[in-house]
Parts: sequence; structure tokens; C-alpha cells
Amino acid sequence: MLSKDEFKKVLGDEIRIIRHLATKLDGADGSYSPGEGMRTLDELLGYMSVCITAPADCLVKDDWSGVGEWMTRAGEVNVGNFDAAMGRQAEEIMAMIDGVPEADLTGREVGLPWGERLPLGEALHSSCVRFVVAYRMQLFLYLKQTTHPEMSTSNCWLGQDAPPAEG
Repeated sequence: MLSKDEFKKVLGDEIRIIRHLATKLDGADGSYSPGEGMRTLDELLGYMSVCITAPADCLVKDDWSGVGEWMTRAGEVNVGNFDAAMGRQAEEIMAMIDGVPEADLTGREVGLPWGERLPLGEALHSSCVRFVVAYRMQLFLYLKQTTHPEMSTSNCWLGQDAPPAEG
């Protein structure tokens, strides 16, 4: 089980990588969707802007009734304000985690939206971390398909441009 500091580091790294990817949004079309029935880029960015804080807030409170408010906020995010929204999410999640007693991570059970009950720390990992990693990959693929076909694994997993090829 991750400690609070380890959990904050994992989420901080994910947010840093996503904010690197956000530097590639210049010229991106927020209405882009890779296919019928799939999210637009703006919708994806909206989800990403709350995919850590929304489940964390609901889990810490052990109450999912407020998720609609988070989704309303997600609907306000687009290509132009995404980086700022991710910065706000970073500040909010660090404050939320700081407010949780370390003992609660293993000693307090909370409910996931599908009914399963888990220790808080496990539930946070099963939602926040998994969600943000999945959405990061989706953003990488959207960008690679549209404005930045040159992006590589370094962008997606390290949060940095690949070094220039030697030659």
C-alpha cells in the first residue's frame, strides 16, 4: 500500500506528464474525435481535469452524490484552458491527500460507485491512478493521430520530448 507521500508522488508524476502533453495542444481541434461514439478532444480534456479529484473527493467523503458537480466543472474545460485546469487539479488533490489521516488509507473502508468496498488507499489507487493513466494514454493517442505524429514513448511515459536522433 502506498503512503500518502508515495501516492502524492505518483499523482504528481502523472500530472506532470499530462501537462507536458498539454504543451502539444497548440493548434489542436477540440471537436476532434477518432470515431463515432467516441469522446471529442475537449470532452477527454474535461474528464482528465477531474479524473483524480472527483473520485478522490467522493471516496474520502464515502459519498458519490456530488460527482455531478465535478462533471459540470469538467464540461467547462477545453483545449485553451486545460493546462490551468490540470494545475488546479494538482493543487486540489495534494490538499485532499494531506487532509486524510495516514491510518485511514488502510483502516477505513469506502465504497466504489459499483458497490465494492475497499480500504481507502486501495480505492484511491483503483480509481484515481488507473483513471489518470488511461486518460493520459488516450490523450497521447489523440495528439499523435492529429497534430503531433512525431511524438514518442518519451512523451507519453516520461513527459519529455525524445532526444534528437544521432546521425
